[in-house]
Amino acid sequence: GSAVWEDNSIVSDIYKDENLINLIKIVKKPENILQGVKLLSLEFGEFKSIGGFLTEILKEKLLSLKGLQIIYIDNFLSDNLQDLDQVVINNNKSIKKIRITNMSQMDERLKPILFCTHLKELEITKSPFELTSRLSDLMELELLHISNTKNKKTIPNWLMKLTKLNRLILPGNNFSGSIPSWLSQLINLKELCLSFNSFTGKIPNELKTLKKLTDLNLSDNKLSGPIPKWLEELVHLEYLRLHNNKLEQSIPKELGKLTQLVILTLAQSKLTGTIPFELSNLTKLWALILSKNNLTGS
Repeated sequence: GSAVWEDNSIVSDIYKDENLINLIKIVKKPENILQGVKLLSLEFGEFKSIGGFLTEILKEKLLSLKGLQIIYIDNFLSDNLQDLDQVVINNNKSIKKIRITNMSQMDERLKPILFCTHLKELEITKSPFELTSRLSDLMELELLHISNTKNKKTIPNWLMKLTKLNRLILPGNNFSGSIPSWLSQLINLKELCLSFNSFTGKIPNELKTLKKLTDLNLSDNKLSGPIPKWLEELVHLEYLRLHNNKLEQSIPKELGKLTQLVILTLAQSKLTGTIPFELSNLTKLWALILSKNNLTGS
């Protein structure tokens, strides 16, 4: 992160920290700090490392901030996270996007993010965060991205309440068991990513109701059984990634009807038989990866 100083004279003799808060603007008078800021980004820094004068100004102005829409937190350490909590509470109706990553611990004081009832995008990655049912109150969510976190063994079914979701991205969370059939109720999904988990069993037939899908990523699991023929019904698919599973039998010729496909990856499974001629209908395809199977033909 970096700070943008519009008037260096104010802070020329004050400790300048390049790892401060993005988009802080000091314009001639200290009282104008943070005025009109819509995005707050805290990256690789600490409030306590800032010179005392600037710390007090920031604390005061952060707490008076209104109309904040986006918060990014990346590996941020602070003794003053309670102040950040208050910022979130003060802006809970205007905040639309929160992204948290690379946190060694998720302080209890970050829980106010769950009260941002108008939140549209929530991303938490590489941080010890468990999916809590309180997230089901975020009924306006359109994007939920939780990856490489500490979670339970199955995807919690309260997620079906988030009916406005169009992107559900849950890779690398150690989920296991069957892919839940109730995901079919999230009919507005355009992207579903469950990669790098430990799902087993067949790809559930219920997923064929997700007619708006453009991106389906079930790669890097332990899925078995045949590639479903009903995938032909997902006519808007542009990205279909099923590689590194235990899928069996032949590649269904029905995949040749997915004429919007740009990427199709079926590598590293147990597929057999010939490569269907119908795949030549995929004129938009620029990546077809079938390696490490037992296929014949070209």
